[in-house]
Amino acid sequence: MSELPTFRLHADQLASGAVVRSDARCLSCEQPRGYVYSGPVFSVRDDLYDALCPWCVADGSAAARFDASFVDIARDELMALPPEIRDELEHRTVSYTGWQEAEWLAHCGDAMTFLATVDGDRLRRYPDAVAGLRQDFPTWGDTEFEQFVG
Repeated sequence: MSELPTFRLHADQLASGAVVRSDARCLSCEQPRGYVYSGPVFSVRDDLYDALCPWCVADGSAAARFDASFVDIARDELMALPPEIRDELEHRTVSYTGWQEAEWLAHCGDAMTFLATVDGDRLRRYPDAVAGLRQDFPTWGDTEFEQFVG
């Protein structure tokens, strides 16, 4: 088995759960690679979840073969990125699964690298992030916000 591909915009695909061990054959390369991508797949096909190897995501062949994308880039912030970065993010980067749809961020003309999901305890260590969330939900009171953060 070859070493897992690296994704510039997703730091640790195994720790995040985006890639998991599996004996399944990849639907793109038709090889049992030992791992599959276990995250969002946007395609007219509904059989691609847990069915593509990370190598076929990384080289873009899965996106090309199935007219698929892995990150929803339909946000102004992401659409303003250079075309080559949008393509890398949308077609050659494993995404992540959260309790809501993944929201990829960008800064200084580049997509940001996904590091990990954050629980409420860890989030509270970053006051700027908490303030940003409060801005996203301006009608929520303190009690409602604390329930949301967990």
